[in-house]
Amino acid sequence: MPLAGIALAPLLVSPHAPSSPRGSVAVSVEAARRRRALRRVRCSAAAASGGDGDADELSRATLLWRAAKLPIYSVALVPLTVGTAAAYNHAGLFFARRYFGLLAAAILVITWLNLSSNDVYDSDTGADKNKKESVVNIVGSWAVTQYAANVPLLFGFGGLFWAFTEAGDVRFITLVLCAILCGYVSQVF
Repeated sequence: MPLAGIALAPLLVSPHAPSSPRGSVAVSVEAARRRRALRRVRCSAAAASGGDGDADELSRATLLWRAAKLPIYSVALVPLTVGTAAAYNHAGLFFARRYFGLLAAAILVITWLNLSSNDVYDSDTGADKNKKESVVNIVGSWAVTQYAANVPLLFGFGGLFWAFTEAGDVRFITLVLCAILCGYVSQVF
Protein backbone atom coordinates (compact mmCIF):
# COMPACT_ATOMS: atom_id res chain seq x y z
CA MET A 1 0.00 0.00 0.00
CA PRO A 2 2.73 2.56 0.74
CA LEU A 3 4.16 2.20 -2.78
CA ALA A 4 0.72 2.69 -4.28
CA GLY A 5 0.25 5.75 -2.10
CA ILE A 6 3.59 7.16 -3.24
CA ALA A 7 2.79 6.47 -6.88
CA LEU A 8 -0.66 8.03 -6.64
CA ALA A 9 0.37 10.99 -4.47
CA PRO A 10 0.79 13.42 -7.39
CA LEU A 11 -2.69 12.49 -8.61
CA LEU A 12 -4.24 13.01 -5.20
CA VAL A 13 -2.80 16.45 -4.52
CA SER A 14 -5.09 19.24 -5.60
CA PRO A 15 -3.42 22.25 -7.22
CA HIS A 16 -6.03 24.42 -5.49
CA ALA A 17 -5.12 23.22 -2.00
CA PRO A 18 -3.69 25.91 0.24
CA SER A 19 0.03 25.51 0.81
CA SER A 20 1.18 24.93 4.33
CA PRO A 21 4.49 24.28 6.05
CA ARG A 22 5.76 20.72 5.73
CA GLY A 23 5.71 20.06 9.47
CA SER A 24 2.02 20.84 9.96
CA VAL A 25 1.09 18.59 7.04
CA ALA A 26 2.99 15.69 8.60
CA VAL A 27 1.30 16.28 11.96
CA SER A 28 -2.18 16.54 10.42
CA VAL A 29 -1.61 13.42 8.30
CA GLU A 30 -0.46 11.48 11.35
CA ALA A 31 -3.46 12.69 13.36
CA ALA A 32 -5.81 11.70 10.54
CA ARG A 33 -4.23 8.22 10.42
CA ARG A 34 -4.73 7.80 14.15
CA ARG A 35 -8.39 8.87 13.89
CA ARG A 36 -9.01 6.43 11.01
CA ALA A 37 -7.30 3.59 12.89
CA LEU A 38 -9.36 4.34 15.99
CA ARG A 39 -12.55 4.44 13.90
CA ARG A 40 -11.69 1.06 12.34
CA VAL A 41 -11.07 -0.44 15.77
CA ARG A 42 -14.39 0.90 17.03
CA CYS A 43 -16.24 -0.43 13.97
CA SER A 44 -14.53 -3.81 14.26
CA ALA A 45 -15.32 -4.02 17.96
CA ALA A 46 -18.94 -3.08 17.34
CA ALA A 47 -19.24 -5.64 14.56
CA ALA A 48 -17.62 -8.36 16.65
CA SER A 49 -19.92 -7.68 19.60
CA GLY A 50 -22.99 -7.66 17.41
CA GLY A 51 -23.32 -3.90 17.20
CA ASP A 52 -24.46 -1.33 19.70
CA GLY A 53 -28.20 -1.79 19.34
CA ASP A 54 -28.53 0.16 16.10
CA ALA A 55 -28.99 -3.05 14.10
CA ASP A 56 -32.67 -3.14 15.08
CA GLU A 57 -33.08 0.17 13.26
CA LEU A 58 -31.44 -0.99 10.02
CA SER A 59 -33.71 -1.38 7.04
CA ARG A 60 -34.17 -4.68 5.27
CA ALA A 61 -32.40 -3.23 2.21
CA THR A 62 -29.35 -2.33 4.33
CA LEU A 63 -29.26 -5.82 5.81
CA LEU A 64 -29.49 -7.38 2.35
CA TRP A 65 -26.70 -5.08 1.14
CA ARG A 66 -24.52 -6.30 4.02
CA ALA A 67 -25.52 -9.90 3.37
CA ALA A 68 -24.36 -9.59 -0.25
CA LYS A 69 -20.74 -9.51 0.96
CA LEU A 70 -19.48 -7.61 -2.07
CA PRO A 71 -15.73 -8.01 -1.40
CA ILE A 72 -16.05 -11.77 -1.88
CA TYR A 73 -16.71 -11.25 -5.59
CA SER A 74 -13.14 -10.07 -6.07
CA VAL A 75 -12.37 -13.79 -5.98
CA ALA A 76 -14.02 -13.94 -9.41
CA LEU A 77 -12.79 -10.64 -10.80
CA VAL A 78 -9.09 -10.65 -9.93
CA PRO A 79 -7.96 -14.10 -11.16
CA LEU A 80 -10.02 -13.84 -14.32
CA THR A 81 -8.67 -10.37 -15.09
CA VAL A 82 -5.06 -11.35 -14.36
CA GLY A 83 -5.41 -14.49 -16.46
CA THR A 84 -6.96 -12.52 -19.30
CA ALA A 85 -4.16 -9.96 -19.14
CA ALA A 86 -1.55 -12.73 -19.21
CA ALA A 87 -3.26 -14.40 -22.17
CA TYR A 88 -3.44 -11.08 -23.99
CA ASN A 89 0.23 -10.46 -23.29
CA HIS A 90 1.12 -13.92 -24.60
CA ALA A 91 -1.20 -14.22 -27.61
CA GLY A 92 -2.30 -10.65 -28.25
CA LEU A 93 -5.97 -11.69 -28.30
CA PHE A 94 -8.82 -10.55 -26.08
CA PHE A 95 -12.26 -12.12 -26.31
CA ALA A 96 -14.52 -9.67 -24.49
CA ARG A 97 -17.63 -11.83 -24.83
CA ARG A 98 -15.86 -14.81 -23.28
CA TYR A 99 -14.32 -12.67 -20.52
CA PHE A 100 -17.61 -11.09 -19.44
CA GLY A 101 -19.47 -14.40 -19.82
CA LEU A 102 -16.98 -16.13 -17.54
CA LEU A 103 -17.07 -13.23 -15.10
CA ALA A 104 -20.86 -13.40 -14.88
CA ALA A 105 -20.76 -17.19 -14.48
CA ALA A 106 -18.12 -16.96 -11.76
CA ILE A 107 -20.10 -14.33 -9.87
CA LEU A 108 -23.22 -16.51 -10.05
CA VAL A 109 -21.34 -19.55 -8.74
CA ILE A 110 -19.85 -17.48 -5.89
CA THR A 111 -23.35 -16.23 -5.09
CA TRP A 112 -24.46 -19.85 -4.79
CA LEU A 113 -21.47 -20.64 -2.56
CA ASN A 114 -22.29 -17.66 -0.37
CA LEU A 115 -25.98 -18.49 -0.05
CA SER A 116 -26.01 -22.27 -0.04
CA SER A 117 -22.87 -23.50 1.56
CA ASN A 118 -22.35 -20.50 3.81
CA ASP A 119 -25.65 -18.95 4.92
CA VAL A 120 -27.82 -22.07 4.74
CA TYR A 121 -25.17 -24.27 6.35
CA ASP A 122 -24.54 -21.71 9.10
CA SER A 123 -28.28 -21.57 9.69
CA ASP A 124 -28.37 -25.36 10.04
CA THR A 125 -25.54 -25.36 12.57
CA GLY A 126 -26.88 -22.34 14.46
CA ALA A 127 -23.79 -20.23 13.78
CA ASP A 128 -25.90 -17.40 12.31
CA LYS A 129 -28.67 -17.58 14.88
CA ASN A 130 -28.15 -13.99 16.08
CA LYS A 131 -26.63 -12.59 12.89
CA LYS A 132 -29.04 -10.07 11.42
CA GLU A 133 -27.13 -9.97 8.08
CA SER A 134 -27.75 -13.66 7.42
CA VAL A 135 -29.87 -14.14 4.30
CA VAL A 136 -31.77 -16.98 5.99
CA ASN A 137 -32.67 -14.68 8.89
CA ILE A 138 -33.67 -11.85 6.53
CA VAL A 139 -35.80 -14.07 4.29
CA GLY A 140 -37.08 -16.09 7.23
CA SER A 141 -36.93 -19.46 5.49
CA TRP A 142 -34.14 -21.97 5.09
CA ALA A 143 -35.86 -23.68 2.15
CA VAL A 144 -36.52 -20.48 0.19
CA THR A 145 -32.88 -19.45 0.58
CA GLN A 146 -31.68 -22.89 -0.51
CA TYR A 147 -33.90 -22.96 -3.57
CA ALA A 148 -33.01 -19.35 -4.44
CA ALA A 149 -29.33 -20.28 -4.18
CA ASN A 150 -29.77 -23.00 -6.79
CA VAL A 151 -30.96 -20.52 -9.44
CA PRO A 152 -27.61 -18.68 -9.74
CA LEU A 153 -25.85 -22.05 -9.66
CA LEU A 154 -27.80 -23.26 -12.68
CA PHE A 155 -27.20 -20.04 -14.61
CA GLY A 156 -23.54 -20.07 -13.56
CA PHE A 157 -23.10 -23.63 -14.83
CA GLY A 158 -24.83 -22.59 -18.04
CA GLY A 159 -22.26 -19.83 -18.50
CA LEU A 160 -19.39 -22.15 -17.67
CA PHE A 161 -20.57 -24.79 -20.13
CA TRP A 162 -20.99 -22.08 -22.77
CA ALA A 163 -17.37 -21.03 -22.17
CA PHE A 164 -16.34 -24.70 -22.29
CA THR A 165 -17.92 -25.11 -25.71
CA GLU A 166 -16.26 -21.87 -26.88
CA ALA A 167 -12.84 -23.05 -25.68
CA GLY A 168 -13.30 -26.64 -26.80
CA ASP A 169 -10.94 -27.99 -24.13
CA VAL A 170 -12.19 -30.57 -21.64
CA ARG A 171 -9.46 -29.58 -19.15
CA PHE A 172 -11.18 -26.22 -18.71
CA ILE A 173 -14.48 -27.61 -17.45
CA THR A 174 -12.77 -30.31 -15.39
CA LEU A 175 -10.59 -27.80 -13.57
CA VAL A 176 -13.47 -25.37 -13.04
CA LEU A 177 -15.73 -28.10 -11.62
CA CYS A 178 -12.91 -29.20 -9.30
CA ALA A 179 -12.46 -25.59 -8.15
CA ILE A 180 -16.19 -25.26 -7.43
CA LEU A 181 -16.16 -28.53 -5.50
CA CYS A 182 -13.17 -27.34 -3.46
CA GLY A 183 -14.95 -24.06 -2.74
CA TYR A 184 -18.06 -25.90 -1.57
CA VAL A 185 -16.09 -28.32 0.60
CA SER A 186 -14.06 -25.51 2.17
CA GLN A 187 -17.26 -23.64 3.06
CA VAL A 188 -19.04 -26.63 4.55
CA PHE A 189 -16.23 -28.35 6.40
